[in-house]
Amino acid sequence: ARPWLLDDHFELASARTVTCFGLQADGPQKVLVIGWNAKVEPLLLSLNSMMIEGSVVEFYSSVEVEQREEQLEKMEHPHEHITFKHIYVEDTKLTARSELARLEHLHYDRIFVLADSRRGKGGADECSLACVTQLKAISGEEKAHDLCPVVETCEDMTAEQLVACGFTNFVHSNSLVSKALAAVVEDPAVNMIYADFMSSLRNSFEFRRITEFLARGQTVPEELSFWEIAYMSACVGPVILVGWTVPSKNGKKEFQLNPKDKRTPRKWTPEDRLVVIRKVAD
Repeated sequence: ARPWLLDDHFELASARTVTCFGLQADGPQKVLVIGWNAKVEPLLLSLNSMMIEGSVVEFYSSVEVEQREEQLEKMEHPHEHITFKHIYVEDTKLTARSELARLEHLHYDRIFVLADSRRGKGGADECSLACVTQLKAISGEEKAHDLCPVVETCEDMTAEQLVACGFTNFVHSNSLVSKALAAVVEDPAVNMIYADFMSSLRNSFEFRRITEFLARGQTVPEELSFWEIAYMSACVGPVILVGWTVPSKNGKKEFQLNPKDKRTPRKWTPEDRLVVIRKVAD
């Protein structure tokens, strides 16, 4: 196998960032992935590390099923926890309400929307936006608040359109890569740092409970700041805190990476989770 390049590391990083918005559950999960692109492999790698045996990932795409299965078979990393299912739809009907209604999307624990790179940046975002707005319309007013897809975007203006439609979970993957490349151009030595930091062999991107970082006999404080939790996790081992859950507008929990206010204590609940990067090998 060829060695991973900078783009590979940030392809994995962006997929992990997408995945981190999907809250880890205690039992098997049913996940819907709308779309298909090169980030499928790192996305599945992240999902496999967070899902338990019996979980199912279903793909809804206009890419031929044989092509998808062939790509899945060539993946270097096993996915022992996940069963794959494929739903094929004609490209002209991909965003059709009748086709999307058949998905019964409210039965899924999480929905991820990957940008269709075959359509170009603008076309990919238009397709993704059309899909999620159709799903919201199908949900109806009573169930619309339960719809919280994670959408990969290609252009800055798409974020504003998603927010206007009531969607807040989105990742601008191209922006992540651009910022990384700019940093490497300014200082080539940064490339080595990124390569090590994003390595799936040496570092693991994980979701944890606060109780895993408490001393024996210690109870969970009612309030904690980001810096306090960062210190607690670092005392346990080579762990870096990168995010935590916060309440969303619909009352559910959503992940927030690198919060601006790291000093002010906030109320902590049993449902809250942490996002950490843990060193697993030298």
